[in-house]
Amino acid sequence: MTYPNAYSGVKKVFTAQILILVGAILAFIVAVAGAMATTDGTPSEVAGGAAMGAAIGAGALASVTAILMFIAFIINLVGLHQAGKDEHYFRTAFNLTIAGIAVAVIHAAVSETAASGVQIVSDLLRILVMIYVIYGIIEIAKAIGDEKLQKKGRTLLTFITVLMIISIVIRLVADIAGDHMADPALVAMGAIGIVSALIVVISYILYLSLLSRAVKVFKNN
Repeated sequence: MTYPNAYSGVKKVFTAQILILVGAILAFIVAVAGAMATTDGTPSEVAGGAAMGAAIGAGALASVTAILMFIAFIINLVGLHQAGKDEHYFRTAFNLTIAGIAVAVIHAAVSETAASGVQIVSDLLRILVMIYVIYGIIEIAKAIGDEKLQKKGRTLLTFITVLMIISIVIRLVADIAGDHMADPALVAMGAIGIVSALIVVISYILYLSLLSRAVKVFKNN
């Protein structure tokens, strides 16, 4: 095995992403359960005990989701640090992840007005981490001569770049226009938001596929 640290590290990153996916599904269930527990923002009199049960279930799932996300974050961090021993792009991704922790702390401390700008920085850091992980995979794939893995990485980079541009545009326009946007503009922003969401889903699927392929390739080389 030419890159044992990259193999073990990327495998951990892949595992972390699977856990994050499970956490996202649980978060969706929590949201649905929370909606079932209330009607127009107040406890549902019709649902009665069922609403109470949904509320308790939502709370339990929310706790499980939070724990799962924390575990995934730690595994991802350890994986990036380990992979960084074989390829500097992974090391950069690790450093950006650490920077993201600092930004998250700042986000929790700043006012609501400043929070939007801090959130943009946080989102950009998250996307950059993904980009550097992809570059790390591409570089190792290049070194071992795996053209298929390189191509998958470059395709994903295209989607990520488009996603980043769209996300920035949506946030900036929303912040600048605020409540002064006309109905047509709101419709346009909604359409762009839908496209952005689709790109997010496609990008994440490709990212998981790339990580899975990289684990197999690194293990056999």
